[in-house]
Formats: sequence, structure tokens, C-alpha cells
Amino acid sequence: MQKYKILVVDDELDIQRLIVELLSDEGYTVEGVDTGEGALKKVKEFNPHLVVLDWQLPDMEGVDVLRILKSDTTTAHIPVIMCTSLGSQDHKIKGLETGADDYVTKPFNSAELLTRVKVALRRIQQEEKIIESKIAQLQKFIPKEMIEKLFSGPKIAEGERRIVTVLFADLTGFTAMAEEMDPEEVKKIVDECFKELVDAIKIYNGTIDKFIGDAIMALFGAPVTHKDDPQRAVKAALVMLYKLNEFNKTHPELKKKLQMRIGIHTGEVVAGTVGSDTKMEFTVMGDTVNTASRIQSVASPNHVVVSEDTQKYVKDEFVLIEQPPVTVKGKKEPLKIYSVQGSKFLRYNFIKINNNITPYVVPQREYNFVKNFVDKILSSSTGYCVSVVGEYGIGKSRLLYELSKYIEQKKIKYYEFKCLPYGQQGATLIVYDPINNKFVPSGIKQIIIENLNTSPVILLVDDVHNLNDVLNTFLSSIISLAKNKPLLTITTSLPGSMFLWKDNSFYREIGLVEEVKKSEYAKKILDCLLNTDDTEIEQIKNLILQKSENIPVVIESFVEDLIDKKIISYDEKKMVRCNTKIYSLDNIPTRVYCGIMAQVDQFDVKTKEVLQIASAIGKEFKYKLLKQLYTDENVVKDAINKLLQKKFVIEKSLLPERIYEFRLNLFYEVVSTTLLQSVKKELQDKITSLKS
Repeated sequence: MQKYKILVVDDELDIQRLIVELLSDEGYTVEGVDTGEGALKKVKEFNPHLVVLDWQLPDMEGVDVLRILKSDTTTAHIPVIMCTSLGSQDHKIKGLETGADDYVTKPFNSAELLTRVKVALRRIQQEEKIIESKIAQLQKFIPKEMIEKLFSGPKIAEGERRIVTVLFADLTGFTAMAEEMDPEEVKKIVDECFKELVDAIKIYNGTIDKFIGDAIMALFGAPVTHKDDPQRAVKAALVMLYKLNEFNKTHPELKKKLQMRIGIHTGEVVAGTVGSDTKMEFTVMGDTVNTASRIQSVASPNHVVVSEDTQKYVKDEFVLIEQPPVTVKGKKEPLKIYSVQGSKFLRYNFIKINNNITPYVVPQREYNFVKNFVDKILSSSTGYCVSVVGEYGIGKSRLLYELSKYIEQKKIKYYEFKCLPYGQQGATLIVYDPINNKFVPSGIKQIIIENLNTSPVILLVDDVHNLNDVLNTFLSSIISLAKNKPLLTITTSLPGSMFLWKDNSFYREIGLVEEVKKSEYAKKILDCLLNTDDTEIEQIKNLILQKSENIPVVIESFVEDLIDKKIISYDEKKMVRCNTKIYSLDNIPTRVYCGIMAQVDQFDVKTKEVLQIASAIGKEFKYKLLKQLYTDENVVKDAINKLLQKKFVIEKSLLPERIYEFRLNLFYEVVSTTLLQSVKKELQDKITSLKS
């Protein structure tokens, strides 16, 4: 009988030892590690049949370890049982969607854990027998080399093309410290310092790519994209400088204080695993990495410097000072760079065209629907919660902003809540009092209760889909005050989001915007941005309308991109003109790419692979062909259901044949760009062969 090997990953050493002893007593070969990086290395060396994985690890989240394992074709087959104290439904769903085969909550029952391990290993035995049987049958008719090629399939997880923001941070003063202090003391200080710096990166969901001596390379946008990765990178950098300053204060033994240079650049990379059979690592490669490193090298100590490609996405949120262009190794032209001086306060981060936000094109029905509740709350003894639901970039935040102007006219007390998908606990709720122009650091619930005793109160809560369980419960307790008090809460969220207050009788919901109205609003927005009779500009407007699929933020992003490329410009009278004639819009703006990829990366690895294979077939794809390319039909069925639920794809036909298509051309184009050219060619060769 085969002796199975099991790897236990847990930083609570007592629990790790308990699980190791428990499994060893059953005859398994068991080893344990206490960090995420250690787990990834040990998997390559130990080659376990099963991994028991904690969620909360000191250097990275267990779910990120899981994502990396499942995105690597050499480890994706290894079953993973999450064993963690995080037992909420959301954590379980996220773990299972990311690729976990099972989920056990601490404190666990020993007998239950052993049974789940045995079931997972039994499944391996069954799969091995099925494969052996299929190979034995095929060998009668097909040469061995052909069988290996058939079973290997396209290696999508080996690499993807992505747009990421790379952060390089290099400590200065390290050499002088090493010369003056004992090596053990130096190591202790550097380890402690790096822990603080890594924590700053983790707050904004960055990924530590590697440590290079006394430098750190971090990624924002791989393995998971967020729509605001450049902003997250700069925020992390500023927190790193703050933490380094605090670190210096608490270490008086340092004769010369440690300093840091930070460089940040945004661009395209190939992300995936590299190395040999004995050691594989997830990383990114490309000129973007080299450029970020060069920019860091020219930064002044204790300063953050960003490239022009990063600057255009962060300029509205941070105070930037343009520096003299620098010539760096490997670049023909001098690089434009900008020094980050600090953060700005932004109530809403709208795209600015010619230094102005787009004039608001009111979706009249939806605006009036919500505005009606603002009027109602003035004479009501109880309250309401109105949820504005819409897809990425459709104008939810802008609707709140415009409503705030009406609320101020009515002289109603109101607060603005912003739900951010990052922070010490994975999410943050920022509360701003616009009437007194200040943040509310704590005690907001009591403040609202006191205000409700004398007058109505309105809460504008943006992006509630970013809430974690704790904040969901907290906000629900505030919104529930509407049962007996004149409290109106207006929220915005993406479709399919679930909240604890949805079942209340005072809850209302409206979608933004009606499908039939999208085209009309898109034309009005574009006319506001490019108001001219110029024939060539009219042609550009038609190209943007075709490509943007009537999504406001996409329209604005294309216009912004054309200005950056100097294809169009505004004169001193703010009239737009065409500088270069164009016939197509081939590239998707980075801002749009990141917004869509952030949604793609919410899917588990297998669903994402199915989606990528579907994109190789085309915008429209047949189910029969898809399941021939991805041989596990159960995975394909599950993936299609998830994609339909999130409205990434739609059913085009069920009879006589199941045919699906990407709901938006933008979805199709972005997903297809993630495929490496070699993988795309391999898939398309197989598609041609199957069709013939």
C-alpha cells in the first residue's frame, strides 16, 4: 500500500505538532512548516499528496498560498484542506472557490479531521485508477508519445500576460550598520524591520515577490488584480516610510538611522512560475520590473518616486512633484519621474478630462427614484434603505455625489461612508462628515443615534460589496435603526452582493441603468467630453461608442487615453481637436483592463481556466467544443454556472446545441489578452483539429 505524504502548514506550533502527531500515528509521512513562503518551497521539495493549510500565516494569507498552488500545473492536483479558526460563510466560500478541496474549522474534532483526510486521499486513489485504466485502453491504439500530449493539455497556469504595478524598496544605511554591529544583531534588526515593511504591503493586498539582499520587490496586480493597484502601491509605499521612521525611533542602538528609496512603475508583464523541478517560484518578468528597479535607484533617501505610467493613475489622489527626467540603463529615452509628497483627500475619485470631471448626465428614472426617498425622510418617523445596484463603471458613485448636492440644498444632516477592500482586517470603513468637513474616527453609531433624536439623518454608503463579515454586521446594526427612526441609507454595490439588511421591510433596490437607456446616456456623455463639429472627432466618437459598450467609465478612459497619446487635445478655448487620424481603437486602456481583471480574478482558478479557454475559441463558443478542450466536464459545468451567475457570459442557444457568448466584447478582449501567445496557438491548433 502506498505511504502518503502530508504537509501541515500552521504558524501556531502547538496546533501544528498536534496535527503532525495525529496524522503520523495513522501511518502517514508528515512534515510541518509555519510560513506561506516555507510552504511553497516545501511543496516542491517534499512533493506531498495532501496539504493541510491554515489561513492566517505571518508572511502571507493561506488563501494566497492556495491560489499559487492551484495556479501552478505542477501542484494544482494536490488536494488542500483548509484548517482555520476563520469559520464564516464568506471565508469558507472564498477558500472553496479559490480551490480548497475541504474546509475544517478550529477548534477541530480529531476524528473529523482524520476522516476528511482519508476521504481526500481516497479520491486520489480513485482518480489514479481511472487514469491508469484510460491509458491502458488508449495504448492499444495510440503511441505512448501521443497519449502524453493528449493528457498534458494547454498549460494555461504556467503564465499569464498581466498589467501590474511593481514596487521596489531598498534600505540605505544597511552596509554601515553591518560594519559596526554583530552579524546576529544585524540579522535580528533587519528581520524586525522587514516584518514592519511587509505588513504595510499586505494592508493593501500587495504580494511580496522577493527579497534581494536589503531590498524588497512587491507586486500589485498579480496574482490578483484590483481596479486601483497603482494607488494601492503608492499608499503602501507611504506607510512603509512611516513604519520605517517609527522603527528608527524605537531602536536607539542604530548610530545611523535606516532610510529607504522606493520606486514604482506600472506596465505589462508575464506572470507565472519559474524555476526547476526542485524549486519553483511565482514571479513576474518583463521590462516593467527593470524599469521599476531603475526608478528606485534614482530616488532620494526616504522618498517615493513613480513613473509617468503610474503618475497618470494616481495624480488625483496624491501630491506629486515632477522631477528632472533621468537617463537609466536600458532605456533609450530619459524617463519622466514624479516624487510623491503625500496624500490628498478625495471624496470621490472620478476621472478628470481636461482637469474637469465629466458633466453629469442624469439617469432620470433612477435619480428620481432615490431622490424621492430623500424627500420622504423629511416627514417620516421611520426610515428606509435604498440600494443602487449596477455593473462596474456604470455611474453608481457619481449618482451618490449628485444626490449629496440635493441633500445639502435640503439642509439634511448626512454622512458619507466609503467601503475599502483593504486594511488591517481586510476591509476598512471610512466615515466623513461633509457638513463639518472632517473624518469621524470612531463612535459613528452613537453620533447617528444622537442626531436622530432631533432630526432625520442620511447615510451615503459607497461600494458596500467590499465589506467583510465584521463591517457587514456593524453597518447592519446602524441601518436597522431605520425601523424606528427617520434614517435613510443609500448604498451602492455590484450585482449579486449579499447584505444582512436585505430582508428588512424598509429595504428597496433599483438597478442602474436601464439597458434601453445606456446608448442614449453614452452618446450624451461623449458629446459633453468631445463637443465639436470636427468630422474626424465625430469618427473618433463613433469608434469609442462601438468599443466602450456604453459604459461611462470606459468612455472616459478611452478619451483620457487618447489625450495621453496626444491623438486628441484641447486648445486654450477648451475646444477639442484631432492631431492624428485613427481608424480603430486597438488597445484597451489600463484603467479599464484593471477594472475587468479585478472581476475575473474573483473566480476560482478552474473557472478562470475555463474562461480563458473559452476566449481562445472566440466571443461565441460551443459547450461541446469547450468540454473537449477542458476534459473535466464537471468543472466546465460548474464554471459555466458561475459565469452565468456573474453575468460574464450569457446563453445564446440551448437547442439544438448549447452555445454561449461573452456578454461584453470588453470581457472577451481582456480575458483573451491574458493568454500567452504560445498557449493561445496550442489551443487554437487543437480547436482547428477538433472542428475538422
